[in-house]
Amino acid sequence: NTVNYLRSILRTTREGFYVVDMDGRILDVNEASCEMCGYTREEFLQLSIADIAVDEDPELTAARLERIKSTGHATFEAGDRRKDGSTFDVEVSASFLGGEDDIIIVFFRDISVRKQAEQELKEKELLLQKILDNSVDLISIADLDGTIRMVSKSHEMLGYDLEYMVGKNATEFVHPDDIERIAAVLNQILQFRQQPTGEYRYRRRDGEYLWFETIGTVLSDEDGTPEQILFTTRHITESKIAEDETQRQLTENVTLLKEIHHRIKNNMAQIEGFLVLQAEDTDNAEVQFALREAISRVQSIRVLYEKLLIGTGYRDVSVKDYVESLVDALVAVFPDRMDVHIEKRVADFLLSSKQLIPVGIIINELLTNVFKYSFTGRNGGHVLITLDKSQSKISLSIQDNGIGQDDAFTAGKSTGFGLTIVQMLVQQLNGTYSVETNHGRRTVLEFEL
Repeated sequence: NTVNYLRSILRTTREGFYVVDMDGRILDVNEASCEMCGYTREEFLQLSIADIAVDEDPELTAARLERIKSTGHATFEAGDRRKDGSTFDVEVSASFLGGEDDIIIVFFRDISVRKQAEQELKEKELLLQKILDNSVDLISIADLDGTIRMVSKSHEMLGYDLEYMVGKNATEFVHPDDIERIAAVLNQILQFRQQPTGEYRYRRRDGEYLWFETIGTVLSDEDGTPEQILFTTRHITESKIAEDETQRQLTENVTLLKEIHHRIKNNMAQIEGFLVLQAEDTDNAEVQFALREAISRVQSIRVLYEKLLIGTGYRDVSVKDYVESLVDALVAVFPDRMDVHIEKRVADFLLSSKQLIPVGIIINELLTNVFKYSFTGRNGGHVLITLDKSQSKISLSIQDNGIGQDDAFTAGKSTGFGLTIVQMLVQQLNGTYSVETNHGRRTVLEFEL
């Protein structure tokens, strides 16, 4: 019964099985061996180990058989040849049974798929190693607590032996002032599975600190549980130095620009002061009004420079703040017009100083014309100044309830100096303007941002 039981096992097992003597002749074989090698049982019994082994050295075969006999058992990997000439890898387990013919039983299994997978894995590992060895970036793998487990060859730039770094905690090399920031980056990587970029200083062996930029990726097991973190790190010391230098130069330029604006504002204030003194020194009404026009034109630019100096930027200025301050300054220049009520409806948005300067001068000229002509023979009046933005279009409107204006002004054909300035500045803004006279005068300027 025991013999029949064993024969049943050998008949049904998917592993190959045969019996050989010490000369390597095959004495018995199971069906699985025949299927794997492509021989019939009768053909198989005519063969020896040398007939199915791939490039097998007879001396090696004899040595293996003697080793099996002397030790009682052996396992090894080899290559077998099928009847059609194709080959496959096998894992062999052989045992010596003894007996009159010194019998050896052999079990073998096809491991070609496994060997191919191992070869592919080995090739991938070699490729990965080549990538690591030739990478300019510093590539490392660390445990979740920061213990370094692998570093690329590029870490040699730090001056340490690579073996020295493995097993150390990465924080041992990080600048003390940067540890908290790196800890926050690690928290983002682990908790939120993000890939944030972190900048920090890393200590070289000679004690010098270099700047690096790193990005981390979580490596998880099959269940998705984080196991390690892969870091890709780039040396950015030179770029950091250049960035600091750029920032230093920018700060200097901003300071210089502020000083320039300050000097221009002061020079304009001096010019304005001289014009005020000259206006006060004459009794001629026409001369006084002409000087006041000049003063208002200087003011429109000086007020803008004051806003540039107050603000944190030196390009864009608050339109509402500038226009309201400008109008108040213009009213003060014409004290005899204090009985004219000025209503300001100015939207709060930013506009570049390049566009705001001509807008300010246009407001000055139009408002001066209002003071000069609109309320002649009247004790007072009302002026509405509206400035708004709709998407990319700017609209300025100055409307009064005065006596209106002559046809030449309405048609834009006046030869007055103020209107000439307005026409020139509207063209500079690539805008349009129109004048309506109906119960007063309404001038509208429109231009694109």
